[in-house]
Formats: sequence, structure tokens, C-alpha cells
Amino acid sequence: MPSCSVLLPVVKGTLKALPQRSLSIRIAAKKEGKLTGFNSIDVKVPESGSFEFSLPVSAKGSGNYRLILMAAEPEGTVFYEEKHVELSLVPFDLKLVNPFYRNTIYADQQERDLVFDIILRGSPPALLTAEIADMNGKVFKHTELKVSKSSSQFRIHTGGWLPGSYILKLTDTGKNSGTLKVSFRLASHPASGDVIRLDANGNVLINGRRFFPRGFIGGGKHSFPALRKGKFNIIQVYTLHLAETEKIIEFLDQALDNGLRVIFSPFHKIRCGFFGFNENGKLSPRLSEKGRQRMEQLVNAVKMHPALFGYYLYDEPRGAEYCTELKQIYHRLSELDPNHPVIGLDNTAGGSINLKGHCDIHVLDLYPSPTKENTFSKPPASVCRNIQTMTEKLDTDGRWYAPQAFDRNSFTKTDTLHRAMTYAETRCTVFGAIVQMSD
Repeated sequence: MPSCSVLLPVVKGTLKALPQRSLSIRIAAKKEGKLTGFNSIDVKVPESGSFEFSLPVSAKGSGNYRLILMAAEPEGTVFYEEKHVELSLVPFDLKLVNPFYRNTIYADQQERDLVFDIILRGSPPALLTAEIADMNGKVFKHTELKVSKSSSQFRIHTGGWLPGSYILKLTDTGKNSGTLKVSFRLASHPASGDVIRLDANGNVLINGRRFFPRGFIGGGKHSFPALRKGKFNIIQVYTLHLAETEKIIEFLDQALDNGLRVIFSPFHKIRCGFFGFNENGKLSPRLSEKGRQRMEQLVNAVKMHPALFGYYLYDEPRGAEYCTELKQIYHRLSELDPNHPVIGLDNTAGGSINLKGHCDIHVLDLYPSPTKENTFSKPPASVCRNIQTMTEKLDTDGRWYAPQAFDRNSFTKTDTLHRAMTYAETRCTVFGAIVQMSD
């Protein structure tokens, strides 16, 4: 969406609407919560129904910006989107190699060095200075980096550094001077509780050991004995977060007794749907302050429990404002509990890819839904293609597949066309997903 020159960032896009419609396109940029720039343009959509726009917007140096784009008419807003972008007003790009998960180097990692790639936008060579400071501004490391190729990798040893948050600052010393900052964290072993994280390939590690999930989406205590007998190890529960905290912990205790890890929503006593949060009978794409407080209280109450696997943030979310809110909540959950992943679900590869940065583990619930005439709503082979696309686009994020374990007829008495998946069909989709690097 946004592109920039060294001097001034520009937001470019294409507006598609009914011909002759009068709209106001507005863009705002914020950095660290403060407005840095605003611009707008009034347009009348041409007969083609398409209008290309380019809006400069002021910025204050490199860093992470929150862009807000709106299209409005006198009656109200007709389009709204927020997007976090990393703006680099320097003649080079930075890619972190380690850390690769949540910008955090964990205590159980074998690789403890800070590793990053520098990609020059111009011709080599280039001379950069690198400084690493803590959040109070105290500099721990100062060194020169000679970039002799278009892309070069550098390594800074962090041995002996205390756990905490740090800032890497890179400055070009040449004529195209500029500074780029990125934060990272060195984590310590928690006093209690497990550390569940992802490795560089998106695989789950629990206290440094590989974990392969085998379980069900949707379930309750009544299924625990069968799950234990079948040697399953994980369960997602849709309604657990609606209970009192004491009942949630009791559920986690019983899951632990049956060898199960649990995934559930962090939104305590709030029902969530495809389009937002249902609080007090009102649907909103934004979580209320009270809802946010209850979420944080629940996370703090369960984050040390040994049966907790992670937090189920969303299920096929729709709407730009709602998805923007979910992304902000994901970052808050990562701060509250850095040792448990956040899980999100969508029914297409494209939907999951668009939600990159909203969760740690993407679950694909693409269901073939066979009919009694042996046709499919979605061909089983499409599961493999979608997982392959997710693997190519989601880098180090987790990628899971939720096989169809229900008969669509069960949703309505009037549907008599469908049947349940056979064991052979289920095995094909599961093994196909595994081959395409689904965890």
C-alpha cells in the first residue's frame, strides 16, 4: 500500500466505486501514538469506476507507523483500513534473522547471537555504525559495519547481557545518511510455567522440545477419556472463556490430568463472531476498555498453568476495523504472556496470509464437505495447494490444518445432500497438509 522516497512517504492506491460518486479520501499517519501527518483529496469517481490516487503524508524519521485510510461521503465512512508499516527513510533495509519469533531471543535457544541482514538499495560499498542500547538509552555495544555486497549478514554476540529489551540502531555514515531502529528482547527462563514458542520453521517447541499437535477444535470435559485413550494431546474449546475464572482453572486441571493442552479465547465472558465483539448485546469491531481489562485479568490468571497451550484470538474474522483491532490485541497478548502462542483460524490461504502479523499460528479450516454423490464443495487436493501457498508466504509463522470431523447435514435438518468424510479422505487431506509443511 504505502511507498516512499527518501524525502517524503507517499500513499498510493486505487479507489473503485460507482461512477459519479463523490468521495473524500483521507490518510493519517501516527508514530508512537502521535499524529505525524494528515492529507485528503476530494474526488468524483469517473465513468470507468476506478480512480488512482497518490497522497503524500508527513513522517518523522524511520520507524513503525500506523496508517489510517478512509473513504467518506457526507453520510458517513464507506471504507476504513488501518495498517502498521515499517518506514525506512534510509538507503538500506534490515532483516532480522535471529530473533525470528516475536523479536525475542529465548533462553532455551542454541543461537543466542543477534543476527541480521543488511540489504543496500544502492551500490556497495557502504559504511554503517551499529549501536545497541537498553530502554534507558545506555549503550552496550558500538561497532562499525562495512557492507561490501548488496546483501551482507552480520552477527553481534549477546553473551553476558542481562535479560530485557534492547534497541539496535543502524546509521549510514555516507552522503545518504539516515538512522534505522529496531527493538528486540532477551528473555530469561520463567520462574515457573512452560515456554511454548516456534522455531525458525514454524514448528512448536515446548521447553525446547518439539511438539506435534494432535487434537480437536471444539470439545469438552466429556471427551477427555476418549482423547486420552486415543493419545491426543491438544483441544480447543469455544466456550471455556465464558465461565468463571475458577471454573476455567478447574477445566485446565482436568485437562492436565488427561495429558491435554488447551487452547481457548482470552476474551473473558465476551462472545466473538466473524465481525466483532458482542458485549452487552451490542456487536462492535472494537473491544471495550472493560473488555480489555477482563482479558488481561484472565491471561494473568492462567498464563502459568501447565495445561495452557495458547490463546484462540479469532475464527474467520471479517472487516478491516475488526481485523485491525485483533492485530493490536495480538501484540498486547504477546506482551502479557510472551511464553504462549496466539492462534488464529481462517478458511482460505489468502485469508491467513492477509492476517500475517495478527497471530503466531495460522489454522486453515478448509473443508471438502463431500456429498452423497461423491462430489466436493472443495476438492481435497485444494487443501494441499492452500497449505503450500501458506508455507511459501508465511515464513516462520506456524501453519496448522484442521481436518473436517463433522457431517454438514448435522447443521440443518433440511440438508440431506452431504455426508461425513471417510477415514481415507481424512487421511489424504491430513497427510497432504503435512507434506506441504503444515505442522
